[in-house]
Amino acid sequence: MQRILSMTVLVFALAACSKPVAAPAEASSAAASSAVPASFKVEALTDADNDIQGCQVMLDQKGVGQVFIEDGVDTGAHGYIRVDGARYRVDLTTSVIDEKGGVRVFVDKKSGLTVTEALTTGAAHEESDSVEQSGSIVVAFKGVTQKIAVDGGTAC
Repeated sequence: MQRILSMTVLVFALAACSKPVAAPAEASSAAASSAVPASFKVEALTDADNDIQGCQVMLDQKGVGQVFIEDGVDTGAHGYIRVDGARYRVDLTTSVIDEKGGVRVFVDKKSGLTVTEALTTGAAHEESDSVEQSGSIVVAFKGVTQKIAVDGGTAC
């Protein structure tokens, strides 16, 4: 009897001193979560972030402010976006637009940042030489993609 009691105490002591081993499901989910790319934050542009002259497309995210601005031209356009506190200049690589709206893709080749603008054209205001636009921008950065609803328009 004493021998059984001694063995039981020994087993409990060994169990208390050993490191816990993760279950296979926990181990695989921990490895998967460490492989997830870090998120990023698109922030409002400041007045100093804009050096675009002429027609401009200005897009606001509700509750944040102006998050993307770009030339309102068909070729050679560039734009600006602020991600994690840094301003990025992106250049137009693709543009498919008509009178109803369209899709334009801007890229910063150095950082790999991509902004895909998908907009629907709204009301035109001839007195102010502007057109309302709404839709979304999809921002891809460091392996993470965010879709942001935007409103704004083109003004010349």
